[in-house]
Amino acid sequence: MRGKLPDLDIAERIQHLQQAQQAFETAGYAERQTVALSNLAIAYMDLGLYPHSRRLQSEVVEMDRAMGAKAGVTYDLGNLIQPENLSVSSGGTTPARVCNARP
Repeated sequence: MRGKLPDLDIAERIQHLQQAQQAFETAGYAERQTVALSNLAIAYMDLGLYPHSRRLQSEVVEMDRAMGAKAGVTYDLGNLIQPENLSVSSGGTTPARVCNARP
């Protein structure tokens, strides 16, 4: 069934999440904005773009801290270390870099 984010390809998923984040920002829904940004960071992590994922997730941590969202910060910190663990376990070589290195 189309329309559910897990069923979308990664490019569509990123596009939908970017649109959602922008809409929540425009509407002033900071808490919803952090959810969209966190999911966007996870999508970038799925692509192996760990530095970009980490940057976005760091933004989310700071946003949740500013709102006093303690539960959000807890989840954010868990998401923040996940790309670091994946990057270290792959020897610092991300899947995107491996694809670009192939002839």
